[in-house]
Amino acid sequence: MFDDVDHELYDGHDFIDALSLTGEKHGTELGKLLVGLAKDAHKDADAPSYLQHLTAVYAGKHAKTFVELFDQLPSQKQAQLITFLADVEAHYSYPEYRTIIDALKRIGEDKLAIRFEKARTKREKQRNH
Repeated sequence: MFDDVDHELYDGHDFIDALSLTGEKHGTELGKLLVGLAKDAHKDADAPSYLQHLTAVYAGKHAKTFVELFDQLPSQKQAQLITFLADVEAHYSYPEYRTIIDALKRIGEDKLAIRFEKARTKREKQRNH
């Protein structure tokens, strides 16, 4: 599909970056799109990494909307989304994930925050981490 375009466009960064610009005016719509994409995503290079980052930033900034959208997902997709967001090599260099947990606690979503904390702990214990 992107065979004839330069690498910067090919890796998806431009598309994901453009999405981030819509967040202030269209927060709920952006959240629906991000959660909809990320619930089926698996960590990989390039575009999924950008998607992971933007979804984490969104969840931290718009925690209430994120939780509303998250709660609409089947439990399997909820787990997959949490795993996708937790799947990084070094959580110490991923403050956006900590921001999600803090935001969830701030709005009284302690049980969901614990699920995110458990996913982080599980990821930190995996090999190649």
